[in-house]
Amino acid sequence: MTTAPLGKLSENPSILAYMNAQHELPMKHHIALLATLMLSALVPVRAAENKPALWAVYGTFSIKRIWKYDDIASDYERLVQQAHAARKKAFLPAHPGHDNSGFRPNDFFIIPRDEGATLRGYLRAATDAGANAILLTSFNEWPETTVVEPSSSWKDPYLYLKIVAEWKSLEFTPPPQKN
Repeated sequence: MTTAPLGKLSENPSILAYMNAQHELPMKHHIALLATLMLSALVPVRAAENKPALWAVYGTFSIKRIWKYDDIASDYERLVQQAHAARKKAFLPAHPGHDNSGFRPNDFFIIPRDEGATLRGYLRAATDAGANAILLTSFNEWPETTVVEPSSSWKDPYLYLKIVAEWKSLEFTPPPQKN
């Protein structure tokens, strides 16, 4: 497992745990690890001196294979309530889509992009639940199709950036085109 610093969103440093692809665990161990980390993030834990307090873990479709607003909203609300009750911050992921079938042929999962409806649903669920922070998965991870980076293969190359801007009540302005 690798950890990456996320900076400070409160008085304590925060970290994000993720799996290193070169040392991939079998799925059952991956799920158990994420579940353990999720639980430790939701209950009061006294951090050792000079060590960051774990309060956020990424991994929704690794644990539960759901993606529609009506399915995730209650889970997100419950997670935020548990985190806040434990005086922790709630850090939830939002996905535009996902497809790992190209390199997990025996255990793949596909989240359809649905012309932006999937990303809108995740953003709405995390916002409605009162998340302190939202992790967007991801800007340019093309192999698993979690990308929001503009693409000439979409009807609207900037669709996902427009969705994020709309969610933040901002107007999206595409970069000038080269002639």
